[in-house]
Amino acid sequence: MQRPTPDKIESLVRKIIRDKLEDGQFDESDLTLKELDQVAVSICETLKGTFHERIEYPEDMKGKGDKK
Repeated sequence: MQRPTPDKIESLVRKIIRDKLEDGQFDESDLTLKELDQVAVSICETLKGTFHERIEYPEDMKGKGDKK
């Protein structure tokens, strides 16, 4: 995925789960739709944390942290 955004991540995760559901891959599972939604939310939170934009920190002008 190019330039993942929270909306793109959620859309992809929900599409994958929906496709698996429609394909019958959860037919023999005891998971409810509510539980599948909780799984989707958890996966989205994890991926959003992984792919969030990092803020740029200004370089330390005093050289703190430099090993001499």
